[in-house]
Amino acid sequence: MIALEPVGVVVGGRGDAVDDDWGGVEAVIRLDGTRFGPDAVRGLGDFSHLVVVFQFHLVGESEVQTGARRPRGNPDWPEVGMFAQRARMRPNRLGVSACVLVRVDGADLYVRGLDAVEGSPVLDVKPYMREFEPDGADVRQPDWATELMHGYYRAHPVTSAPRLVLASGSPARLRVLRDAGFDPEVVVSGVDEDVGDMGTAEAVVVLAERKASAVAPRCEDALVLGCDSLLELDGESLGKPASGAEVVAMWRRLSGRDAQLRTGHCLIDTRSGARTREVDSTSIRFGSPTDDEISVYAASGEALRLAGAFSIEGYGGPFVDGIDGVPSNVLGLSLPLLRVLLAKLGVPITDLWRTSGEQPG
Repeated sequence: MIALEPVGVVVGGRGDAVDDDWGGVEAVIRLDGTRFGPDAVRGLGDFSHLVVVFQFHLVGESEVQTGARRPRGNPDWPEVGMFAQRARMRPNRLGVSACVLVRVDGADLYVRGLDAVEGSPVLDVKPYMREFEPDGADVRQPDWATELMHGYYRAHPVTSAPRLVLASGSPARLRVLRDAGFDPEVVVSGVDEDVGDMGTAEAVVVLAERKASAVAPRCEDALVLGCDSLLELDGESLGKPASGAEVVAMWRRLSGRDAQLRTGHCLIDTRSGARTREVDSTSIRFGSPTDDEISVYAASGEALRLAGAFSIEGYGGPFVDGIDGVPSNVLGLSLPLLRVLLAKLGVPITDLWRTSGEQPG
């Protein structure tokens, strides 16, 4: 018996095993940070491609096949043995794939074209070296294999600009998008926002992806954007206060201090299943309101809707001395980062602007 322990897991990308159009799918191989430090990936970013060994974890033991079958059940293709094809229902349920390494960020390996669904256990990662290609000989394969692979790594065709869907009920985020020339649809996710003891930067990205993932199955031919914001002070995440007393307590801590507003973003293209996610951070320099000002502000109720009990607009605006970073990020959505995420999915931001002369709805 051979016991293998995964070195990481696939985060993002597609949630379901789809036969074709893997070329534009982006995902993250998240290595086990408890076992692997920075030295484990030193120099990996110098390579353009990876070879990844992973498990088809969604294939049950009862689905494993050992005989011959027609690939994809296509009656026009011959029956071939399990070792003459690359089907998921293999005896050990192992997949081996080469993909593009986009970048290395700590224990996160950002990849494109990895045909492993979200949650797949990763058993090994190696740099792809051209010398491992077959030496000097032409690769031979039957016609059915060429036909099967024709669209496998094709980037999903885009025939027109998709609609933008905001997976959030935040009025501020909707206003940011409308003021920037977008007309998004709004579909509230309603997901559980408990993330346990995660750090702030990780938590907001996880929550943003959770929101986008919940809404994406309901939206065909769309770009679904999920966002989540938390204020970080002294290493602690501050979300929305539950009462006026919490507003007062938060502001007594924030008064005269600097803190980081972190907003996670996740963008999913439901046409291809491709997704990408990032976090943006803005430094907030808080003023020193008087006790009476804090009490009146808490009584207004405005802060109960706001992460960290503050905003740079509305009643709370005069109590913020300044910011360092993207202003719209403080309102829950970084427009510059949205442009970057769209570009990663091959969508120019200008394709989503409302046409000239139209006014926000």
